[in-house]
Amino acid sequence: MLLTIITLIFGGNTTAYIALNYLMRHSFDLVSMSVGAIGVILAAIAILVVIFSRQGLARIVAADEQTFEGFIFPYRLSATIWAILAVWSLFVPLLNNGLNISVKLAIAYVWLFLILYAMLYVLYLIGEIIQNILLSAEIESKK
Repeated sequence: MLLTIITLIFGGNTTAYIALNYLMRHSFDLVSMSVGAIGVILAAIAILVVIFSRQGLARIVAADEQTFEGFIFPYRLSATIWAILAVWSLFVPLLNNGLNISVKLAIAYVWLFLILYAMLYVLYLIGEIIQNILLSAEIESKK
């Protein structure tokens, strides 16, 4: 995948076209990866619910709707991006025949940007979970 990105960015038209065809051939693999990432995100939400005690979670929900939305927003955003990538990956190979090369390359650049963004955002979510674990431990120690 990384070589495909580098080829699309720095390669000429011929190598970019080869990289684009590689992406089209492996788009269904990205669907599987997207569904797996959504499962991991749901597991992360479950971990957060377990980490916070019932009282702590009730305080977050009861404090303000904005607080709860801020608490759950990163996970919702990441799951949405992965779902968009999954749907896009299903339909992009169908567009392969009717478009010229410049439109195909534009689609590939946006596609690769979303893939990289989603992967890096999952890494951010891992840090978010660690911060919430530390926050939960701090709350428990003050009781």
